[in-house]
This record gives sequence, structure tokens and C-alpha cells, in this order.
Amino acid sequence: MLWTVYQNLPFEQRLEKVAEAGYHAVELVKEFENWSTADFQRANAKKRSLGITFDATAGVWTGIADPSGRDKFVADLRNFLQIAEKLECPAIIVLSGNRVEGVSRDAHHQACIEALKRGADVAAKQNIRLLLENIDQEENPNYYLTSVAEGFDIIRKVDHPHVKFLYDTMSKLLKET
Repeated sequence: MLWTVYQNLPFEQRLEKVAEAGYHAVELVKEFENWSTADFQRANAKKRSLGITFDATAGVWTGIADPSGRDKFVADLRNFLQIAEKLECPAIIVLSGNRVEGVSRDAHHQACIEALKRGADVAAKQNIRLLLENIDQEENPNYYLTSVAEGFDIIRKVDHPHVKFLYDTMSKLLKET
């Protein structure tokens, strides 16, 4: 997660530091928000020269657990696919979002499945994987998908080769160190 390290250095120097530490892939979140076409080209050239890939990125901020947000999620995903392509990034992190007041657990669960099915069809056209991420309840007590078992159940029910599960261990690791 590049956004967590060497935050005071310019982007390309951060990549150099990560490569020096022996990493071959990084996750991006927002680093690219104000980039020009030339910035994307420079970043990709730098990562290639270092033997690094951008293996996943976040940027679709509409959660999938809200049954009323499905169309917005798909529209946001369609728009963000252009960014993933510019980053030469094969995977987009998808978030469930927070629980919605008055919506049952089952309705949240079903909304995740249906949104991912629709999103998978869109992402597959560009050979992009969607990675559903759970978030530790201690990190965000309002977040819907905190259960790894439920995350795997959702992935099984979506049953699409372009939809996988990304297990969030960051907060647990930080507490143990």
C-alpha cells in the first residue's frame, strides 16, 4: 500500500524505495488523482524500469452493500476503468461501504452479490479483476463487510472469474507490531 510509506517523498522516489526493499508490486489509492497524461506515462515508465507492477488500486468509492446504489456503483466503475487502464493496473478494489439504516443484513448481502455480478461483466470487458475487500470492524465499526467468511460466500455466489476476495489484515497487523 504505497500510500502508507515514504509519504513525504515524490511518487517516483517512493517507488524506488519500495523496490529497494524488495517489493515487486504496490497498491495505489488516490496518488494519481490529479495526474496528467504525462504523469501516468512517467509513473508507468518508472515502475517498469524498477520491475514493479501496480497490482491493485482503489478509486470506486460507491459501496456495493446499499441496494439503492447499484447503478451508481456500476457508473463509477465504468468511469474508473479508464484510470485502471492508464495505470496498467489489473485489479480494482471494491468496498461494501457502510451499513444502511433500515436495510436488513440479508438485503445488504444480496446487494453485494448483485452489484458484483453487474460490475464483473463491465470489468471483464477490459480484463480487469474486482477485489472485494473486507474492513476490520475495529477500523470502521459502520462498515458492512467485516466477516471474511461472508466475503468468501459473496464471491462464491457471484461465481465470476473476474471477482476475487482481498482480505484486509492491515489493522490487525499494526496492532500486533
